[in-house]
Amino acid sequence: MENCQVWIRLKLPENEIHSLTNAFSNVRFVVGDDGEGKAAQSDAVFTEEAVPDDFVARMSKLRWMHVTRGGVNIYLTPSVMSRSIQVTGSKGIHGCSFSEFALAYIFALAKKLPQCLEA
Repeated sequence: MENCQVWIRLKLPENEIHSLTNAFSNVRFVVGDDGEGKAAQSDAVFTEEAVPDDFVARMSKLRWMHVTRGGVNIYLTPSVMSRSIQVTGSKGIHGCSFSEFALAYIFALAKKLPQCLEA
């Protein structure tokens, strides 16, 4: 997206916002949940929570919504569905680490590590 505005609706460390600003000089980043302010004029939104449908309806420039969750169905509100807004999600980014965590717990329980630590 050239010369656009992205609304970031989740907490990111300040150094990551700074890195984004440096890497994409043609993009303005609006951070936080500013309600009716600058966010309403955004071309894109990066969010973990659903944007209220009445607010999406007022976001006339919105072309892209990226959500941090795997499933995007909750984000497909009537206002999103009635327009050509691209909706993408982060499906699969935790798959490997969750699998490793599950295996670690299986091994820990099989080898009775909680009891070993207690002893």
